[in-house]
Amino acid sequence: MVLPMMRIYNEKKVFFPSGPYLLEGLLAQGTGTDAAVISHPHPAYGGSMLNNVVEALVFALQQVGMTTLRFNFRGVGASQGTPASGDEPQDVNAALNALYQQTDRPATYLAGYSFGAWANLTADWTGKQSPRQILVAPPVAVMPVDFVAAKDRILLIAVGDRDDFCPLPQLSAALTPLGLGDKVLVIPGADHFFSGAENDLISLIKEAVINSPIPD
Repeated sequence: MVLPMMRIYNEKKVFFPSGPYLLEGLLAQGTGTDAAVISHPHPAYGGSMLNNVVEALVFALQQVGMTTLRFNFRGVGASQGTPASGDEPQDVNAALNALYQQTDRPATYLAGYSFGAWANLTADWTGKQSPRQILVAPPVAVMPVDFVAAKDRILLIAVGDRDDFCPLPQLSAALTPLGLGDKVLVIPGADHFFSGAENDLISLIKEAVINSPIPD
């Protein structure tokens, strides 16, 4: 459901292959040169590309002119396959390829929320497409989230100060040895689900993208 403060523009339904399956996505052409893939939270807990935080990510990135592709992992919505199979990083790679094939634009940003952040970090995206990572509440308390491979590409890590799945002390312990402590942006009063904090998340992401443009 689109929240009252958001209006997602010009999305069209698309399908693209990931291994033997077809995945469902929503693609919107932006006015700028940047493009982003957005990954959703865990399917076992109702996660899909229509999640409120995914909506906030799409809205924020559209507001700064990006082309966006959000998609359902395998087994979610109209996507084929078995949900929560562990192959979701392969789906991220497929979405990156699909964005390029359908728009002729490589992904310059890769955004993910919770399980989606884990999948984005785990995907083998280090080839021709090396997008900046926007991570929202990576679930460090319940999954082995590895920031090492992407550490030079992380733009921001957004987290609420009441998040039990991404507690700040545990997140800091993972990031500080990598020199990434300054990438953490905290939203006061928000928990893992960001209910009622979507506008704060939108503002934070827009500001970070605008203030750190990708050089031409």
